[in-house]
Amino acid sequence: MHSIEALNLAEQKLEWFRTRGASSALPTMPAANFDTNIVSGNDVSHPLYTLSWSVPAATLSGALKTIYIEALWQDRHGETQSVELKTMISKYSEFD
Repeated sequence: MHSIEALNLAEQKLEWFRTRGASSALPTMPAANFDTNIVSGNDVSHPLYTLSWSVPAATLSGALKTIYIEALWQDRHGETQSVELKTMISKYSEFD
C-alpha cells in the first residue's frame, strides 16, 4: 500500500506544477509560477515518505522543462523503495 500512497504524492506534486499560468480561484491554493516554482526541490512533510524532484536546465529557449519526481519510503524490512515519474511541462498553457 505504500507504493500507492507514494505514487499519489508524486502525482499531486506534478499536478500542482501543471497549474502554471492559471489564475487561482482560491487564494489559499496558489498556482505554480513556471520560472520560480518549477525548480528542483524536496518535501519531507509527509510521514513515512520523502518526495524529491529535479528540474534540469530548460530546453527550447526556456519554454519547456523536464521534471523527474521520486517518492521514497522504507519497507517493513528497512529497505528503501521508490516510485519515479517523469514529465515535461511547457511554459505556455494549451489555453493561451
